[in-house]
Amino acid sequence: MKKLVENDDVRRAAIAILQYLRDHPQAKDSLSGIAEWWVGQEQGTVEKALKFLLKAGVLQRRRHLYRLASHKATSSETDVITQTLRRLHENDDMTM
Repeated sequence: MKKLVENDDVRRAAIAILQYLRDHPQAKDSLSGIAEWWVGQEQGTVEKALKFLLKAGVLQRRRHLYRLASHKATSSETDVITQTLRRLHENDDMTM
């Protein structure tokens, strides 16, 4: 089966982004800010993780800023974060 994300670095970046957003649901930032301040990884890796999270419907992009797909932190948003984290932590052999 196809992997959920293309490599372990991208998977780790996606997990770090989701964990940050779980703790800071109102946060929004640019690619460079997320790479430097949220996850401390290379921009190329973080960009791939952000693309995955956009495709999964967890994030939205407005101009150059990324944030949770909804404006308010709700239990359904938390559920989406938790479900996506669970999928990323599993064997990583599922398809989207």
